[in-house]
Amino acid sequence: MRLLDSPRIAGRRDWLVAAIFAGLTLLLASLALLAPLNHDESQYFAAAELSTRLMPFRDFLYLQTPLQPLLLAPLAGLSASYSFVTLRLVQALIGAGILLLVYLGQRTLGVGRKVALGAALLLLFSHAFQFSVTVVRNDALPALLMAAGLYLGLRAMRHPAGRADLCWFGAGLAFAGAAAAKISFALPAAAVGLYLAGCVLFGRSRQDLRNALACGAGAAFAALPVLALWHAAPFSFDYGVFDYSLRAPFDWYGGNGLGHRLIAEGKASDFLGVLLRGTPFAALAAVLLSMLGPKARERRGNRPILFLDMLVLAGAVAAFLPTPVWQQYMMPLLPPLYVRLGILIADLGREKGWRRPALLAALVVGMAIGASQPVKWALRGEPDPIDATEEAHWIGDQLRKAGAQGEIATLSPQVTLDSGYPLDPRFAAGPFFYRTGDVMREDRQRLIHAISPATLEEFLSERPPAAIVTGYETRHRVFTRDLDRDLRAYAARHGYRHISSPYGDAELYIAPARARVSGAPPATPPLRTAASS
Repeated sequence: MRLLDSPRIAGRRDWLVAAIFAGLTLLLASLALLAPLNHDESQYFAAAELSTRLMPFRDFLYLQTPLQPLLLAPLAGLSASYSFVTLRLVQALIGAGILLLVYLGQRTLGVGRKVALGAALLLLFSHAFQFSVTVVRNDALPALLMAAGLYLGLRAMRHPAGRADLCWFGAGLAFAGAAAAKISFALPAAAVGLYLAGCVLFGRSRQDLRNALACGAGAAFAALPVLALWHAAPFSFDYGVFDYSLRAPFDWYGGNGLGHRLIAEGKASDFLGVLLRGTPFAALAAVLLSMLGPKARERRGNRPILFLDMLVLAGAVAAFLPTPVWQQYMMPLLPPLYVRLGILIADLGREKGWRRPALLAALVVGMAIGASQPVKWALRGEPDPIDATEEAHWIGDQLRKAGAQGEIATLSPQVTLDSGYPLDPRFAAGPFFYRTGDVMREDRQRLIHAISPATLEEFLSERPPAAIVTGYETRHRVFTRDLDRDLRAYAARHGYRHISSPYGDAELYIAPARARVSGAPPATPPLRTAASS
């Protein structure tokens, strides 16, 4: 045995890899605290907080499949008045988990440590990945579950029959769980089902059938909580998961002069633009060329490669389908793409010629582009989660000084939820339902516990909030409409006292004592002492 193959040297290498991933976790945590506030975070943060005491769809509107708020609710509840920072750090930890699973997926197929680690690090230099794992959205968690399912599926192909069943059960659970957290991940999950069905039809072995049944059982188990929530509130569920995404973007983007992003040419331009922001373009181009290259037929006979190629194609379709295309929608594509990229780099290392140097050069250029996003975050000086937390604490302090009791109405829950005062559940979707909600009848809005500009006066007068917070939907770099306008007008008509925040853009309006509702839920005092003074 050569010295480099000895267990002692291998153990040192494992410790080095563990240290590298620990460092990546700290790096992502730093980026999560540096990344500017994003108004998309409003509904995901709100859903996690509200799920500590309410049920999605039945008690408040959620515009996605519901697994993420159910899983994050305990963390949001335990972190008291620092839940926004906590959830940002959880996103970073999830991002590190994705990188680790991309590395392990390659190692399972025999890719060397250096190449596997390099491919995982290349994923880090993607703007889509950096954004998705540093803000409180529902893109990172399903990508983690997908990466776990991918790893388990590859392990199943490398282990004896008995362990393959268990691995495929876990893979089915993970892929279906990803779809239960974000519906666009249903396409990769369907690709897994198609792959296993093909194995049963063409392999015709008893083990292939057992694998397919085990994966299906895992998927069915993951679907149970989703089905339970659908049964509790079918209309709200169908609207939040399906109807909203099929209609609302066209109303909103078209009304803001952005209709060009809704057609095929605009979507293709956005899709290409996101791929070019980092390493994904070079990675996808190389993998697609390998699918069409001279050894493509030979690779299709290799089950792990076929499995990965199907997931790459399904992930690309899943990334392109949402309208319009935003960078975070790339996440269904990225885990299988970078596992496949590592295998491709390892294969090219055994060949002579220009392809490997050309690919590495393109990836180096992508890395330089990918490194630019954190630099922009640092230079912009925009409000970050620390600022939002300080602002929320200030809001809570002002309301307690005024003796306010009740809920906060706002389109920006991300700057109020750590105040210690509950959010009015009718604003759980942040600005997203509100901005196009006038197309829905009043009785339907009551059914789904939502509110729109047309129903604002009536609904708030029935249950006046203790406070109204505006400021973060007044000016937007993409959209032209001032969504906060009607909330400010309501506050002015009803005698709310106005105070400007010293920490950010928030405009706090405190209800006059006569307008406070005695039956409104009392404020929950945050677990803070020195920070409150």
